[in-house]
Amino acid sequence: MKKNIINKNLVAVCIFAFITVIAGTLFMNWGGKKATGLEDSLEINIPAVVEDFAKENYKNAIDTLNLVSAGSVSLGKAYRVYSYPIVADSNELYHYPIIEYGKIRGIYTVIYNTETKTCYESFGEGEDGMRDWLNSIDYLKHDYLLYSINHGHDIEIAIAEDTFGNQFYLDESMKDQLTDEEQDFIALSISEKLSEFTRNKKAASK
Repeated sequence: MKKNIINKNLVAVCIFAFITVIAGTLFMNWGGKKATGLEDSLEINIPAVVEDFAKENYKNAIDTLNLVSAGSVSLGKAYRVYSYPIVADSNELYHYPIIEYGKIRGIYTVIYNTETKTCYESFGEGEDGMRDWLNSIDYLKHDYLLYSINHGHDIEIAIAEDTFGNQFYLDESMKDQLTDEEQDFIALSISEKLSEFTRNKKAASK
C-alpha cells in the first residue's frame, strides 16, 4: 500500500512538472517579454552625450506638457523611428517617452548632429498623435520596431511592428496608399528590415 502511495505521488509530481513546463512555454510564446529572440536586436545604441543631455534637460518639457509635477514624471527608454527609404542626414533623432503614472504624457526628442557631436531638444508641438498611438499599442510594455514609409508629397506612413510580426499603423487608412514596392518592404521580417535600414544608412552616409 505504501509503495502505491509513493508511486501515485511520483506520478503527480511528474504531471505537475510537465504542466509547469508547458505553461511556461506558452507564456513565453504568447505573453512573455522574451518570446522571439528579436528583442535584443531592437536595442539601439544611444550616444552617451545624448543620454546625458536628455537626463539633464527633459524636465524643461514639464510646463509645456501641463504635467502635474516633476516628482511624478520619469523619462522612458529612447526609441528611433527608422525611415524607408533612407535619406542622408547628419541629424539623428532619439525620442524619449515622458511617463507619468504609467502612461506616456509626451515625447521628448533629442536631435543629435553626428558631425558637430552636439544636441538640441524638441518637445510638445505636434506630438499628441504619436503619444496617443504609443499608449494605444501599450508601447511601454512591449518591444517594437518603429519605422516610417516616405510615401512622397510629404506623406509618411508610420508603422509599429512587434516581435511577432504584428503591425500597427498610426493611420490605418494609409494601408490603401502603399505602393507595391512599399508593400514588399513591409512584408520583410524585422531582421530583414533592420539589415535594410543599416545597409541603406551606410550607403546614404557615403
